[in-house]
Amino acid sequence: MRAGPAAVQPAVGGQAPINGDIVMTGNLMTGNEIPDVIDTLRSGGLDVVEAHNHILDDQPRPFSPHFSSVGDSLTLATTMCEAISDVTPGT
Repeated sequence: MRAGPAAVQPAVGGQAPINGDIVMTGNLMTGNEIPDVIDTLRSGGLDVVEAHNHILDDQPRPFSPHFSSVGDSLTLATTMCEAISDVTPGT
């Protein structure tokens, strides 16, 4: 797993936009952390705009849930940390 690029930009009144992705290996629907990461992002107010893979033949298969939102900067950063902690290192 790797946290991909994430951009958090301060804005007025503690609000901030965030856009980014988290790359991890596995299958989108079965037995791994991908659904947990998506659930964590959504529960923290981040919109998961897509989840897909870029390379068809890699093994293990890398998947990327991409997210975007505007909200309280501390909440967004905390949610991002929680989503990353849902993933077992090295997966």
